[in-house]
This record gives sequence, C-alpha cells and structure tokens, in this order.
Amino acid sequence: MKNPPDPRYGSEAQGNRPEIVHSETTEVLACRRDDGPSDIGLGGDGLPGDGELGDVRSAAGPPVRWGEGLTRRSALAAIGSGLVGLGIVPFGARRASAHSPNKFYQGALPYDFTALKGFLSQESLESHYRFHHRPQVDRANELLELLAKARAEKTFDLIPGYSDELTRAISGHVLHSLFWHSVSPYTAGDPTGDVATHIVDHFGSTDAFRSQLRSMARAVSESGWTTLVWEPNSSRLLVVNIEGDAGPFLLGSAPLLALDLHEHAYYPDYGHRRDDYIDKFLEMIDWDFLAVQLKRVH
Repeated sequence: MKNPPDPRYGSEAQGNRPEIVHSETTEVLACRRDDGPSDIGLGGDGLPGDGELGDVRSAAGPPVRWGEGLTRRSALAAIGSGLVGLGIVPFGARRASAHSPNKFYQGALPYDFTALKGFLSQESLESHYRFHHRPQVDRANELLELLAKARAEKTFDLIPGYSDELTRAISGHVLHSLFWHSVSPYTAGDPTGDVATHIVDHFGSTDAFRSQLRSMARAVSESGWTTLVWEPNSSRLLVVNIEGDAGPFLLGSAPLLALDLHEHAYYPDYGHRRDDYIDKFLEMIDWDFLAVQLKRVH
C-alpha cells in the first residue's frame, strides 16, 4: 500500500512545500510556507498550542531546507542527525556541553492533537501528553535539584531514594518521547527499503514481526511498555517488555519504538479492549521514523 501524502508538508502541485530553517536564538526549526512563516514551537505555557505541529530542536549546524529530492524520510534523517537524545533517543534532551549538563524538557508532539483520530482521540492524547508525560519531566528536574541539595548538605542517606525515583522518571520520559514518534497518521501499510530488509532478516516477515510484537504487548500484565530495541552485541533487533516505568533498557541496547500499555494510554478510548488498541498501534507504526532510528544505530 502506498503511503498517503503528509499534509504537514503539502505537495509541489499545491505550491505549499515548506522550508525548514534553523533559528539560532531559539533552537527551534521554523516552517515557512508561501503564506508566511509559522513557527513549529511551544505555546506560551511551554506546551504545543492548538494547531501547532510540535517543537523540533536542532543542534547548531546548517539550515535544513526543502529542495528537490528532499522527502519526508530524508528530512527526518537530516533533523534527527542534529538532535541529542537521552541515551540514543533523539528527543527530549537539549544539547549539553562537555561540562555543563542541562535539564530535561518535554519536546512537542510531531503532529497536532487531533491527528491520531481513529487511534487516539484528541482528548485522550492531550491528557496523556500534558498530565502523564509532563509530570515525569518536571519530577526528573526536581529530583536533580534534590540530589544536588543532598550532596551540598551531605545528607547522603537521601540519595538512594532520589536516584531510584529519578531512574523511573527518566525512563518514563524517554519512553513517552519515543511513543509519540513511533506512530504517525501519514504512514500506512508495510515497510519498504532498508526497514523491510531489517524486519525480514530479524523476524522472517512483517506479519511475523507484528505478531511477535502483538504477543509481547498482550503479555504485559497490568502496566508497562513493549519496545523494539537494537541489541548491539549480537547486532539484533529484539522485542522487549518493560514493566511499569522501571527501566533501564536491556543493557547497552537502543530503544527504537515504544508502545505505552499503561491504562491511561488506552482506556479513555478503548475501555477494556486493550487488544484493539494494540492492533491499531501496529497499523500506525511510523516506518519512516524507524528508518531514521536504524540509521542512527548502525
């Protein structure tokens, strides 16, 4: 099945192909159309406003511009290569100098809150993003301050508890950031190209991959995540479950895709029909994003 056109980018026939340019002062890529500039940035409350597509932060470097032969996949690759992630995930962390670490931030969604209708309603997506993901980011930053305070005051007995909670908060933040990018309203059907080759090499077929991921997701007992990871020691793709937000990931592995199986992720739209939610996720996988992820780990 051919992927439908991405309405964020328009088409040459519409004369609406945007130019993505780097903003040196805000570290936000702006999307310029024929009808004027439109920032892909954060709302005044630090969250995407209505109709805003999201915040894509770039490392310093040359502008990423639309031109002949620049497809959605190559744009993702160009943008992704300039992002700094938590571990290997290219979302949710600012670029830090070698000696000056920065706080965590919540990157904006790569689509509008209404874009996933048929999978997740606007209400459930917005609630999930604002009231489940955002608090993990805030708590992670708060815990960094508490750890610094404990060190300064030499109350080292407090550090193990803070550190354990920080691990869970960071893990939840990374997984949520990955989940938002694992699905797209603009891709459909089966993977092609290098992604298809990887899927066949490691799982036998796309159907077998979907079946394995479905089986693993159904096995998550109450709340947790099903992830596709790259295990570098064996150079192998694996499907791995994470209970709760426990983390960390399989030692040394790179998470590539994530499916949130906490009740708050699906219950507002699906009730007890979690299997339907899992099946719909499998129809919405963003193969273009996975292509970028695979290039990052090779």
